[in-house]
Amino acid sequence: MEQIDKIKKVYDLHGDKKSREIFLKKLLYSITGDFSHIFDLVGSFVLTESDFQWHSFLKSVSEVSREKKIVIYGAGGEGEMLCSILESNGIFVEAFCDRNTKLNGLRIKPVISPDQLLERYRLKNDCCIIIGTEMFFKEIYHYLIVNQVDKNDIFGGSAKIELQYFDEEIICFTDNEVFVDAGSLDLATSRIFLKKCRNAKKVYAFEPDPSNYEKCLKAKEDGRLDKVEIFNLGLYDKSCLLSFEQFENGSSRINSKGDIKIHVVALDELLSNEKITFIKMDIEGAELNALKGAANIVQKYRPKLAISIYHSPDHLIDIPLYIKSLVPDYKFYIRHYSIYPQETILYAV
Repeated sequence: MEQIDKIKKVYDLHGDKKSREIFLKKLLYSITGDFSHIFDLVGSFVLTESDFQWHSFLKSVSEVSREKKIVIYGAGGEGEMLCSILESNGIFVEAFCDRNTKLNGLRIKPVISPDQLLERYRLKNDCCIIIGTEMFFKEIYHYLIVNQVDKNDIFGGSAKIELQYFDEEIICFTDNEVFVDAGSLDLATSRIFLKKCRNAKKVYAFEPDPSNYEKCLKAKEDGRLDKVEIFNLGLYDKSCLLSFEQFENGSSRINSKGDIKIHVVALDELLSNEKITFIKMDIEGAELNALKGAANIVQKYRPKLAISIYHSPDHLIDIPLYIKSLVPDYKFYIRHYSIYPQETILYAV
């Protein structure tokens, strides 16, 4: 009964009908694992490129798979999810393709390089390619076309991800914004923020993965992003060393079985004297701990929050309740920015 009471409380917190319906569909998916709830969510609430719909996509791929092998381009979390969806619908996946061939042996299917994929396509022409990453969908599609892959052999879909963290229905910017980008990857989100908020004062970007951190440094230099300060740190509820699983992409995460150690810090300790106006967190399951490490800043300055709540089923309930305990007058909204179960964002404004 206690959990039911929590669910009802969170349901009632959300500020509009869209948020409540997204919450229910995500809750049903987390309980049942039934992808049909995600298909419905995407069809009802997600802006997609080329009006992508799961049912028509699966029908098309099923027909093609009778004659050609299926290769998923992208071996990250979305690629794995796509593989699971396809095979649960009776569509066998032959392999993944990814620039990071270190993932070979870490996935349920072989991981081949782009060069190997193109060579196979040219010699055998026996496969169709499904793009399994939304962030790099357009880039990969262009790469395949330039390398003479027939567009009829390329499948996939993508949400319009440029609204993520900055949904215009919810977020309003002011002058002199101070933005925290937790999980900055390659500064893509920071760059979007600076484009949308040209009078911003400062960006503090946090990226613990050493490889991704180098990408951030290069992006700052190439883009002349003088307002951005980058930390090779993770955010947590205290300052310490933690084991970390490094994938050199957006899936890198804190994990007790990780192969490297990273430094993490509480935001309250590092930026206690900075008036933070906006915090975004997408840090692969460490969001609740990081919020606890930023409790003083949240209570003192009441920044806008855009927090990922999809890495753990519990976060759908626990994160809004924790934020509510810090600042009771926050208004809460949920939006979803993916054709997959990932990229569900809680806004507190």
